[in-house]
Amino acid sequence: MHLGLDTVELKGQGFTCFVKEGQHVSVGDRVIRMDLEFIRQNGLETVSPCIITNPDRVKDLSTLSGNVVAGENAVINYRIS
Repeated sequence: MHLGLDTVELKGQGFTCFVKEGQHVSVGDRVIRMDLEFIRQNGLETVSPCIITNPDRVKDLSTLSGNVVAGENAVINYRIS
């Protein structure tokens, strides 16, 4: 998961991670907190691209943008063939 553009320069500052690498997560699980104001104050973008590495297997893709609430909104819905 990569949040923001060039945020690696912050060396983890501005982010709070709630899971470990490889950990299974479920709908509604808190994954990470991103301090948008801190990131903007450091001159970085908060845009967070989502890259699908197997697009040939993804069907019926739909996305949601804007503010979301954990456990209530899915950011991406898709079906794998």
